[in-house]
Amino acid sequence: GSFQKIIRLGNMWLEKAASLIREKELENTIALLGVSPRCGVAFKDNGSLLFKNELFSLYQQELIKRGILNIGVNNFCLAHTDEDVQYFMKATEEALAVIAEAVRRQSTAGLLQGEPFRPVFRRN
Repeated sequence: GSFQKIIRLGNMWLEKAASLIREKELENTIALLGVSPRCGVAFKDNGSLLFKNELFSLYQQELIKRGILNIGVNNFCLAHTDEDVQYFMKATEEALAVIAEAVRRQSTAGLLQGEPFRPVFRRN
């Protein structure tokens, strides 16, 4: 039934995202979090919080360019279709290609439009 559908949709995205992260050699940069249907990405802190925030901002930017507003966490629901998730997987693939380029360069210059997000709360 219903629960099986949203689990299946989330697993479709998780499996594709895991494959793309490996394919683009981003294992040291991006972690998959959660379980289907509530899953997503987290950018790892590799010594530079600013770069981590820039990469997350770049990921959001690239998804928004493709019509997807995402905060890193996906919440698949009954309204989503296989086609929706396939479109999201394609957008994720394209976004991760841009992320891989930024990681290769160790810079988001020329890729990120505007300022990266800044955390509202900071740890002391």
